[in-house]
Parts: sequence; structure tokens; C-alpha cells
Amino acid sequence: MTILINDEAVDFKLENEKTVGEAISGIEEWLTGIGNHISGLQIDGIPVRLDEIEEVCTRELSGVESIGIQAHSFADFAIDSISYADAVITAVAEASFSEQSLAYKAFKENVAYRFLKENIPDIAEMVSNTLDGTGLSLKDTSALLKERAHEFAFPQEEIKAQTEAVPEIVSRLENLPLDMQTGKDIRAMETVRLFSTMTEKLFRIFSIMSQKEYNISVVRTIDFGGEVPIERFINEFSAVLQETLNAYKSGDAVLCGDLAEYEIAPRLSAFFSALIKQTNNV
Repeated sequence: MTILINDEAVDFKLENEKTVGEAISGIEEWLTGIGNHISGLQIDGIPVRLDEIEEVCTRELSGVESIGIQAHSFADFAIDSISYADAVITAVAEASFSEQSLAYKAFKENVAYRFLKENIPDIAEMVSNTLDGTGLSLKDTSALLKERAHEFAFPQEEIKAQTEAVPEIVSRLENLPLDMQTGKDIRAMETVRLFSTMTEKLFRIFSIMSQKEYNISVVRTIDFGGEVPIERFINEFSAVLQETLNAYKSGDAVLCGDLAEYEIAPRLSAFFSALIKQTNNV
């Protein structure tokens, strides 16, 4: 039996696999180990649809002459899947009601949706909610999808683009207690939204840049009262972030202000400095 990866025959040795599913599992494990993911499947030269995979996987290998696999790196697969989702959103914006239903169904049946649901579930959920009318507007969803695709395509650029925004947010955090005490509720609410959104974005980009395919020297520690291991720093940062948001939602202005000024602001500054360092170590 011939095994093809992106139309190239490969010397992949099958051992005791008896079904197509068992063979694909072995190939997928090997591809994942070298940073790739399966994006398409052909059996004996015939493309397999998403809704056919379960049935095809039960077939005996003895009756199969070739397995063709389309594989992409995680980043490429992510960019392609997000771009496909954005194309669906754009098409829906110009479609009739009946066509919108068909577009939603096609999206759910596409391999891009499966990839997003398994690997970037917040995007899959955001697009699904928009398409069924319970989420963001089509325009806002499209803008967010373009931003997320750009994070995968150019993570270093995304970090450098925040050079002015992060110090401004840090300054607003330091002034948040005063804003809350003097009745500047709208400004305080905007500050909370900004630091929450920015922190989530920086966490995402750090995770992206840490993947092997980007070939970036990963920052292992953060200078925060001594060298703190990055995993511990992020876990503690996430915990403080959630505590701050909870304090804000419950109306505890004193706790929220103190956490923002003395915990979130210095952590955000330290984390961003480390990301800039990591970005420069290409």
C-alpha cells in the first residue's frame, strides 16, 4: 500500500494496523510529532468528506491501495481555517436568509470548523454564535477573525504593534483606583476591558511564538522580583487577572483598584517586556 503526504510518497512503515482508522491514527501521531496536522484525506485517490470519515475508518486495510494525506503546520492550518471562517462570514453578509442557513451548515461540515473546534474553540464558538444570530455582528466577527489570523501569520509584528498601547494601559491601571473613587465609571469600565483584552491577546501570542515552527528562542523566565519561571508567572498572572475581574463585577472598588495598581500593572509591564525580548530573539 502506498502512503502519500501532500502528494509525495513517504516511507512510513505500518505494523499491526488492520483498518484505515488505525493506519491514519499512526500517521497522525507521526505528523503531530513533527509539527503538522491532517487537513485532508484521500483513499485510493478519492477525497473523503468530513461526514464520511467515521465510515471510511472502519474499512479493512487489505482492500486499500493508497492513503493520501494533506498536511499543514499548525500555524498554516490555523490561518487557513480562520480565513475560511472569515470568508463564510463575508458571504453570509451578502446572502439571502436561505443562503445563510446553507452557509452555516457548510461551515459546520468543513474540516476548518473541526480544526477550530478542537484547537481554537473560542473562535469556533464565536463564529457559530454569529452565524446563528446569538453572537457578535458579522462586521465585528470578521474584524476579530482578521486580527486572529494575523497573530498566527505575524506574531512578532503583533507584539511590536502594542508598544504604545501596553504602557498606556499600565498607566490607566495605576490610575484605576482614583477613577473608581471619583466616579469616573465609564473610564474605569473601559480600563478593565482594555487590560483584560490586552492580557488575553499577549497570552495567545506568547503561546503561538512558543511553537517550534516559528523558530523563536522562547523566554523561560520573567524578571519579576527575581527570575520567575514563565509557567508559574502566567498561572499567577491569570489568577490575579480573574480575581481583579471578579472584584470589579462584584463592585469591590477597593480590592479591584489595589489589584489593578499593585498586581496587574507591574505584571503586564514585565510580561510585555519579556515578549519584546522574545520577539527580538528570532
